[in-house]
Amino acid sequence: MRTRPFTRKYPLTAEELRVIRAVKNMTQQRLADIISVDRSLIAKIEAGSRSISPEIRRRLEMALGWNDPALQEVIRSVQAWKDASNG
Repeated sequence: MRTRPFTRKYPLTAEELRVIRAVKNMTQQRLADIISVDRSLIAKIEAGSRSISPEIRRRLEMALGWNDPALQEVIRSVQAWKDASNG
């Protein structure tokens, strides 16, 4: 029986993709190369002009270490900061 490498806490969004990529100091091109897509797809996803297919989402989550607890904490902190700034 094949097991998945990790279980998603919740799906990756375009905004979180931008934040995580920045935190990891990764260019769009480097991420695209890792998951075997064109850089323009990453740019379109981050801009919100292209949705993330389930397969691309899976590849992004694996490449970025999406379920790393430290990374999840960064996402929560960014969201809390945004909420406080808008409130």
